[in-house]
Amino acid sequence: MPPRINLLPWRDTLKKEREIRFGVITGISLFLTGLVILGIHLYFQGEINYQQLRNDYLRKQIKIAEAKIKEIKTLDEKKQRLIERMNVIQELEENRPQIVHLFDELVKQIPNGVYFTSMVQKGNKITLEGMVQSGARVSSLMG
Repeated sequence: MPPRINLLPWRDTLKKEREIRFGVITGISLFLTGLVILGIHLYFQGEINYQQLRNDYLRKQIKIAEAKIKEIKTLDEKKQRLIERMNVIQELEENRPQIVHLFDELVKQIPNGVYFTSMVQKGNKITLEGMVQSGARVSSLMG
């Protein structure tokens, strides 16, 4: 039997097989890398969307809280005004006997011929203005 001699360029064939294998492995690697990047992108996009939903919810809750705070401030101001009015009314009620006593004493002290046209009270000071028929009447009022 004669010896077998392979005249085909086996090195070129082996090189082409390696290049094909390298191309396939590179393609698969790129495909898998693309899938991983797509997965990461989708994951973070989902996280961003979820965070935006949470932010929107918090903004709505903040607006509701601000509206409630504004309403509470309005009610507090109204309450303060009512308390001030109640205090004024209470002062008037407390001073009513004094005012009645003042007018009663004033009527007793005024001589005939003396007429008051205005009476103004500021604190504990009372200012009276009026007319008299003669100066002697003023003297009798002051005396």
